[in-house]
Amino acid sequence: EKSEMLKWEKDLLGLFVTSHPLEGYQKIIQSKATPLSQVKNGISGQRIQVGGIISGIKKIITRNGKSMAFVSFEDLEDKIEIVFFPDTAEKNSSLLKENTIALIAGKIDHRDNVPKIICEKIEEILEG
Repeated sequence: EKSEMLKWEKDLLGLFVTSHPLEGYQKIIQSKATPLSQVKNGISGQRIQVGGIISGIKKIITRNGKSMAFVSFEDLEDKIEIVFFPDTAEKNSSLLKENTIALIAGKIDHRDNVPKIICEKIEEILEG
């Protein structure tokens, strides 16, 4: 199966070779989301919706014992980090895994001069 092969490529080589898992989802992502390449032009605090695939996750435990996540998220052209604070991370824990294709709504954050998105809502895209 194609998605299985793409997963192997990513696991073994660190990248997708034969095609990109988002290719079948381009129409829906373009109609509902801002390209990641445009996020850096946004203003901190601006609300935005982006679409793409989770390519990596780093979970940490906060001082008060709750878990939060730093997610690498990419579309066909660019990549960004999305921060899931504990409430959002816990509410959406089933979606926070590699290769989830999703629309993510949140606020742009330019702290440390690296644009990130603070997630407010994530919704899985089930078909293209």
